[in-house]
Amino acid sequence: MVRPGAAYLVTGGYRGVGLRIARWLAERGAARLVLTGRNGPPQGSEVDLAELRALGADVRVVRGDLAVPGAAESAVAAARDGGTRLAGVVHGAGVRADHLVADAGPADLSAVWGPKARGGWLLDVAVRAAGAVGELDWWASLSSAAALLGSPGQVGYAGANAWLDAFAAWQRANGVPALSIHYGPWARVGGATDVRLPGLRAIEPDDGVAALEELLGREPGAAGVVPFDASAAATAFPEVARLPFFAALLPGKPVAAAEPVAVPIRERLRGLAPRQATRLVGDQIGARIAAVLGVGGLPDRGTPLVELGLDSLAAIRIKNLVEADFGVAIPAAVLVRGVTLGDLEQSVAAALEICADGPAAPANRTRTCPPGTRPSGWCCGRCGTWSGPSTWASPTGSTGSAPRRRRWP
Repeated sequence: MVRPGAAYLVTGGYRGVGLRIARWLAERGAARLVLTGRNGPPQGSEVDLAELRALGADVRVVRGDLAVPGAAESAVAAARDGGTRLAGVVHGAGVRADHLVADAGPADLSAVWGPKARGGWLLDVAVRAAGAVGELDWWASLSSAAALLGSPGQVGYAGANAWLDAFAAWQRANGVPALSIHYGPWARVGGATDVRLPGLRAIEPDDGVAALEELLGREPGAAGVVPFDASAAATAFPEVARLPFFAALLPGKPVAAAEPVAVPIRERLRGLAPRQATRLVGDQIGARIAAVLGVGGLPDRGTPLVELGLDSLAAIRIKNLVEADFGVAIPAAVLVRGVTLGDLEQSVAAALEICADGPAAPANRTRTCPPGTRPSGWCCGRCGTWSGPSTWASPTGSTGSAPRRRRWP
């Protein structure tokens, strides 16, 4: 796997997953390590680099953006300096810029695709131009489980990694022994330590490196390294159970928790008194939050969701589940700004025209709330339409676009 006396090039190599793999290469006898990155080694990395050198490796740091012509050529030249053989490449450079499809602009996609896709392409061009393809024992591109399983809010990142997988296949067809590895998030290292998705367990660094070593001993191809619990994923993401890709991983019918209520929640609201209906709305949202965040039981209605571990990706998932359950759109950005379950309960009930202190409006009526009956951004059950401000405002002061109105049955 590691050829004594040879050089190895690791993009994104002086931090996170790339640095951990560089250490493994040094431990296995790599003579030279060329570590690249856009911004130079981070503060405190001198200790890590010194440890690599203490293991006997000639460590060279090449600073530059792989997506810019010239950077890849410099890295390849540093690896082959003095006639040293370039025996392996680890392409681990990458940037996350999470957005929904509708919110992702050209600059967002360029930031993600630049180092991952364009950088990988230019690095391949540089290796070929140097006549080093025949020296390679292997080329490992670090792809992502986002391309294998999908990941809420990571359209650009998933797309760039899917491209990387296809590129590895093209490389194999054109003389480069390339493999792509769909890694899930690593524990304590890498750029996805904040990612928490039901069904995914973080990879211990030693396990991630062991998987790489195992895969390098096999025929090059594409592989996923993801500690994945399909049943847990189906609990939080009911649509998983309907996808053929996951069907073989699920033991028969998904667990009952994958469908929190036997009857659609909006049907269950029919005929309930406003206070009961509001409470049921909160219980359903709380069940969704608990499933996505992996917490036991319903969250406290007064605890900000960010204190429970909510991040931007979980916020997008919760937003989508609430919209599927109730037909009410809540801005994902609002969820990460201190909103509580109690806030969501009241907001969704208001958008459904449920009011705890009054009857719901008749289904065939539309009228404007009388002055003083509607705090900023909230609707009451005395009116049949949302006519509040265009800014959604919760009692905690979080703002976003106003929820789209849906009638309470």
